[in-house]
Amino acid sequence: SQSSISSFDLQNKLQELEAQRAKLDKVGLIGLDKGITIKNLKEIDDVNQKVLREVLDLYADDSFEKIDIFNALAIKIDLFLEIINRRFRHKKLAVDKELGFLVYSTFLIDNNENPKNIPLEKLSSGEKNEILLFYRLIFETEANSLILIDEPEVSLHISWQNSFIDDLKQIIEVNPIKVLIATHSPDIIGDNWDLKIELKGIE
Repeated sequence: SQSSISSFDLQNKLQELEAQRAKLDKVGLIGLDKGITIKNLKEIDDVNQKVLREVLDLYADDSFEKIDIFNALAIKIDLFLEIINRRFRHKKLAVDKELGFLVYSTFLIDNNENPKNIPLEKLSSGEKNEILLFYRLIFETEANSLILIDEPEVSLHISWQNSFIDDLKQIIEVNPIKVLIATHSPDIIGDNWDLKIELKGIE
């Protein structure tokens, strides 16, 4: 039979469940409803405490199992938002449960005093390229694929070039791919000269 869980351990378990659900809500994968907290337990008399703790323990285990399938995707979405938003100025990429990825202004508001949406076609060519490139690398590229990127510096601002390889390293942590870059830019290489192989012509 189910062993009895203490109120303290159950509280920690429910708080961890709430934290995980909040992360999934942040990236648009689930909606948050009012969770079960230890405060509810304190309203129950001692006779029913043990049974209620065991029921809530089962509820928590079942909930963890159900949301576990979203965790890998949530990590990818969170990384995608982080990489793109480090590049954006005066705008932000966000995710909406109904509409998907949206870009909105961080200083312009619409008639309802909400942040003003920016259509993707209004973004610069560099911003569009970054969104497309990192989206494909994170979500569409199969694990263990070899990706060839030729002169990424062509469409990148200098500040974007400086973080390019570090961003790729983060992507490889969540989607294990291999990337080969051909570049003339020392800004792309940055502090990663140990990864460089210089190609020389016929002497």
